[in-house]
Order: sequence, then structure tokens, then C-alpha cells
Amino acid sequence: MIDETVHRLPECNCPACDKEISAATGIRVGSPPPTAGDYTVCSGCATLLVFTKSLGLGVIRDPAKLPNIHPDDLAEIRKTQWAVRKFNEGEPN
Repeated sequence: MIDETVHRLPECNCPACDKEISAATGIRVGSPPPTAGDYTVCSGCATLLVFTKSLGLGVIRDPAKLPNIHPDDLAEIRKTQWAVRKFNEGEPN
């Protein structure tokens, strides 16, 4: 079940598509706010991102090569990326 709690973030932009990102949700109910090293998916381009120490964002090129990522988390990331892409296909340009 996806966490519907919205965690407000310092405003920043996706380094891949420049979409403004000011909030994040967790992948599990009760997820705490993100911290450095946590992952997120851009709602504009579906790129996998990592939070920096200042809660800025960096791009992760190949999620399969992430150290210590649980297979269930990788599957959840891929499902989220797919859902973002499908959602954005339906948006007018």
C-alpha cells in the first residue's frame, strides 16, 4: 500500500527534466520524511533520483546497480516509473 502522507521538501528541480519538486510520498504506509540517500521518482519524467544531504536531487542512471537495494524496492520503483509515464501520456502538452 502506498503512503498517502505528503512530506514537504525544500523546493528544487529535477536534474533530468527541470520539473519543480516540492514534496514526496513514501512507498510504505508510515514512511518517514526523506533523508540523504533515499530515493524518489520524478513525477514529470519518471527518472529515479536520490536525495542529497541538502535534500537536493541527483540522478541514478541504473537502479539495478544500487548497493543493498531490496528486490521488492526495485520492483516498486519500476512500477512507480511505469505509472508516472502512463499518467503523463494522458496529459495535454
